[in-house]
Amino acid sequence: CGRLLKGEISEVPMVEEELLLDRAQYESTLDDRAFNLVESDHQLSWMYLQLVRLGKGLDTDWEMPLETAPQKFAESEDEREQARCRALNKTTDQAEIV
Repeated sequence: CGRLLKGEISEVPMVEEELLLDRAQYESTLDDRAFNLVESDHQLSWMYLQLVRLGKGLDTDWEMPLETAPQKFAESEDEREQARCRALNKTTDQAEIV
């Protein structure tokens, strides 16, 4: 995305065409529709995590395996929720002091 913002490229590559799960690993357990849903979930998790990285001023992590994205996404969301709860508790505690 940095290259897009700098005008070095005119469009963002279609990463979902490159980020694919190995169908053979799921062949015995998932039909085509279920596999496509699982793959989409992995892709969306991967893309979300890249947006979080960009928001932190980091580059896209092209080395992040697609297979690990849902777990990393869940961990990221858990950390975000814990931070939100801490902030709410801090606000509540300060309101009680006043």
